[in-house]
Amino acid sequence: MVVTGQGDVLEVDRALPTVAAVLYDAVLLPDGAGFTDAAVRRFVRNAYRHAKPIGGYGGGSAALEGLLPAAVTDRSAAAGGGLAETRGVVTAAVGDSHFGEAFASAVAAHRHWDRPSLA
Repeated sequence: MVVTGQGDVLEVDRALPTVAAVLYDAVLLPDGAGFTDAAVRRFVRNAYRHAKPIGGYGGGSAALEGLLPAAVTDRSAAAGGGLAETRGVVTAAVGDSHFGEAFASAVAAHRHWDRPSLA
């Protein structure tokens, strides 16, 4: 189980090291910590390789900057409180309704094949 910052309890039904990113439609890294874990890094990078939509806000946005090519993680707009969306990678300073709409749009597009490859 995971306890959110608001005290809500979320049931965990899969262990990250035992799942494959290709089986999921998208990846979202919310504000918070824990994104340095090797399993998290592998999952995000594999989702990127499979052209899946990826979103991050707050700490999640900062984590994506270290995981993905600079061409898709330009945080200049997000750093100023804005929103950045490049090739299915959506980042923002906060996870507000604008971020939600942009991320939903990226998910609706399903795959984003025009991305630069990972190093």
